[in-house]
Amino acid sequence: MANYSDDDNLSERPSPTAKFQFTRGVTLSPLNPGNIANLHKKTRDIVPEWIEGLRVQCATNLDTNRAINMEWLMGNCVPYGFRFGGMICRKDCHDGSITRTPILVGDTNPSTLATNFHFLYHPFSQIKLETRIQASGLRNSADLGDIISTAEYLGKSSTISLALYNPKFETGRMTIGFLHSFNNNFCAGAELLSEWTGNQVHNNLAIAMRYSQRKSSIAATVSKDILDISAWHQSNDLLQLGASLILNKCIARSLASFYYQIETKDCVIKAMIDTKWTVGCTYKRQLKNFPTAVGFSILYCIPKNKFHCGLNFELNSNFK
Repeated sequence: MANYSDDDNLSERPSPTAKFQFTRGVTLSPLNPGNIANLHKKTRDIVPEWIEGLRVQCATNLDTNRAINMEWLMGNCVPYGFRFGGMICRKDCHDGSITRTPILVGDTNPSTLATNFHFLYHPFSQIKLETRIQASGLRNSADLGDIISTAEYLGKSSTISLALYNPKFETGRMTIGFLHSFNNNFCAGAELLSEWTGNQVHNNLAIAMRYSQRKSSIAATVSKDILDISAWHQSNDLLQLGASLILNKCIARSLASFYYQIETKDCVIKAMIDTKWTVGCTYKRQLKNFPTAVGFSILYCIPKNKFHCGLNFELNSNFK
């Protein structure tokens, strides 16, 4: 330790804050909130996927940008048969971001030629283009099928989306949505739905909002005819809870549902119950030392006394 005599001039000593500089802080914009179509995504992710009958799925990667898949389905309440398809995307992504690589996904039923097609492309980091086509095949060769085309602008704190559903001169439907993040926890916006049939045009406006934390969120969509509310909460690393409420003024009906999901390292359990006394659960487990997952689902409607069950086998080369 330095020793200073009484004759030392204290004013000549270097100040410990002499080299400190004060600058203005940097304010970050709130994160992008996504689009209104995925406003209730947290709750929908834990909704069980029901299987009726027997389903066998096979998928394998041919390369880093190519994959093929096959599906065989047997059942009474769902379209049955064999489907074959695949996925392909560009290898030479110039900026290393998969979002700017075109992705093509499709599958078809060889017997009926019923085909599903999905195209996703980001020409720029802020622009997203997506098209989904569901062709009916030989059953109605004159009709191309259902077409959904969307275009989105992804800003720093907001999303503007445009969607067209089976657009034709005679009939069609279009939605224009805007969702903005006021901070990293709260976002709100609106969506305008326009339907036309001949010379008649019907418009409907919906207000959407969502408040989210790291382990919980609540979202609501309100229009003059429908109210849709959903909530999600993660209790711990294993358990997730969800609930939804839908009120439809046009048909004077309402439906409330409760969901939960338990997920471990190699097992996922999902279950639900609603106000119509429909209960069910799904179970999926990945087998050890085999690239295979086995799952089953059970759905029972108490008032109608109807029971549905299904068994699913999934073989995937990505399973470890």
